[in-house]
Amino acid sequence: MGLNLKILYILEYFPARSETFILNELRALKKMGAEPVIIQLSPYKDQILLKRGEFKIYPLHSLNLLKIVKEIPNFLSSLISKPNLYLPLILTVLPLYPKIGFRKATRALVFLPKISLIAKKESVNHIHAHFEGNPTLIAMLTSRIAVLPYSFTVHGKSLFINPFLVKEKVQGAKFVVSISEFNKKYMVKKFNLKGFEEKIKIIHCGVDTNSIRPTEDIRVNRTRPLKILTTSRLAAKKGIDDSLKALKILEQSGVNYNYRIIGDGPYSEVLVKLTHKLGISSHVKFLGAKSSGVIFRELTKTDIFVLTPKSKKTEIEEGIPVVLMEAGLAKIPVISSLISGIPELVEHGKNGLLITQGDYKKLADY
Repeated sequence: MGLNLKILYILEYFPARSETFILNELRALKKMGAEPVIIQLSPYKDQILLKRGEFKIYPLHSLNLLKIVKEIPNFLSSLISKPNLYLPLILTVLPLYPKIGFRKATRALVFLPKISLIAKKESVNHIHAHFEGNPTLIAMLTSRIAVLPYSFTVHGKSLFINPFLVKEKVQGAKFVVSISEFNKKYMVKKFNLKGFEEKIKIIHCGVDTNSIRPTEDIRVNRTRPLKILTTSRLAAKKGIDDSLKALKILEQSGVNYNYRIIGDGPYSEVLVKLTHKLGISSHVKFLGAKSSGVIFRELTKTDIFVLTPKSKKTEIEEGIPVVLMEAGLAKIPVISSLISGIPELVEHGKNGLLITQGDYKKLADY
């Protein structure tokens, strides 16, 4: 018997290539018989192509100033007709303006009538948001208007950088999903959530076990260059610069290798320049953003997968990268960082190796 559940998903971006874990979750829910209805708060240029009609999606473009202005009359009408319902929500959001900015705070209010109407039209019976920040704020407010239970999934960045109303969100939620034990412990301690531990469930992100078929022989062929792969958004926090520095040391030691990097992002130009500065550009190839199918094929042709993210002491941005799970599924040796929830997946010396973040010399030794 399938899940008799219609869920309103509130997502900032969908389907973002860097958030395939959300798409995996939605597809798994559909297989179980649930019906997700998606509120897409903002458009995103680097999107995954979906099958036509795969999901019902309502794009709001909610950070567009003209769209915000257009929703104000509808919001004011709702406020006048239901002041007891809307005034407390205004009082909840007003203190957030300095913290999250004018557009994000205003859209959290003015789009409420529209989102609530969608929930009613679609006859949803639950609301879920991904990421603790703005999507969960909107889920919490919508639940009060639509009189529906809500839940949310806590990942990395939004929990550790500029969090707001975390305790209120947890208190009001039916349940909370944490993608790691690390996140749960951090939440309970940081936001004084003792007594709410049972409400916070640990559910690691998953991967489709049928998507990757590992090669039978995973031994490194010493007669050819070592094949090394990184798949990631190209951002400073991902530590790809450390991989490049480590590879320079390998080259100086006489190791022949080919390093392929899949992904795109704001740090791409910096990394390309660093590659030339280190004199290793003949060994490194930037492939850009690729589909999941291409990534899976690359994994099965790889000897070592490397992703060594790093965080500032006060800004822990990483959760548990799903691509590490995919590499493990492909039976590829993994090297990653000893931060956040990664040690819950990669056990040093058992199914991979871990370095202290930023220690590219140790990375080269491995």
